[in-house]
Amino acid sequence: MQDKGYDFLRQLDQLLEEESVEVDVGFFRLRQILDTVTKDLLVDDGVALGRLFDRLVYLFNKYPIYAEQSEVHSARKTSNKVVHKEIESDRTTLNKHVHAIKRFISFFYGIESLAEHKRQLPVPSTEQIISDNFAQGPWRCVVTQVNSDDLSFTANVVTDSNDTHELLEFKIEEFY
Repeated sequence: MQDKGYDFLRQLDQLLEEESVEVDVGFFRLRQILDTVTKDLLVDDGVALGRLFDRLVYLFNKYPIYAEQSEVHSARKTSNKVVHKEIESDRTTLNKHVHAIKRFISFFYGIESLAEHKRQLPVPSTEQIISDNFAQGPWRCVVTQVNSDDLSFTANVVTDSNDTHELLEFKIEEFY
């Protein structure tokens, strides 16, 4: 079951990474993924509910410990309004809702953390992570900023070999 969860998370990651995708198309895809996820989660229960709202209510009643119900419903409502051209939205709002649905999927598919999901992704080579000045380690780092939304941090990196300093941004997935 976790494999399906990882697949859904990968689809959402693609949505976050594809900045050229129109916002309304992004909301349409988000709505499709959420629709597919909720249907999949109900298969073992033998329950067939036609509306996404009804499936979410069923899941939230079955698992009342899930704390982000309002964020998931907000993503559903905003997606519906954008898809039906009742409102216009922006990339920031889309990304916020994508992250809420990623947390929803992680919870219901038993993926303990988004970092666990990131470990399933291919690891970039060192050349992609460290600039030419820093290809030779070892390094000392001082973290200067942490961004929990996209699992990244900025660090002031110093090489032991030539005392060169550089401010670099790292994504958590780059360490697995």
